[in-house]
Amino acid sequence: MGRVCSDFLRRDPNSILSAPLPENVSVQMTWHRKSDYLVAFGALSLLTALYGGVTFWYGVRTSEPLLSLSTFISLILIALWVDADSRGRQNIYRPYEYGWLVYVYWIPYVPYYFWRTRGAKGLLAFAGVVCLLLSWWIVQWIIHVAR
Repeated sequence: MGRVCSDFLRRDPNSILSAPLPENVSVQMTWHRKSDYLVAFGALSLLTALYGGVTFWYGVRTSEPLLSLSTFISLILIALWVDADSRGRQNIYRPYEYGWLVYVYWIPYVPYYFWRTRGAKGLLAFAGVVCLLLSWWIVQWIIHVAR
């Protein structure tokens, strides 16, 4: 047992996850790729838009708590993406509780963040994020106009 622990502690910290671990060591995995947050946000928006469109097409009332939950999760995913995207940027000041602050003050901060990091193209990207957030309503509006 002592040999296993000493071998484990002598390993390079960057290669810990690539080498086999002893049985009594637990490893918690985290999302390191910021694109995963965007993919999850896009998939959730697609599912919400599909749900909103199908319920509107058949004249069934949509579940407001379900739409609120979808919006809440979407905002968390956007805040997580902003937090992950800002980690390597030197021009973004990151206070201690940056992720929480992004979530709480997302209305003024997210457009500012897009502008600050991407310029005018960032505002276009932010408009795309808003359209994805409201995709269920946009799909219902298109169905209403098409009828």
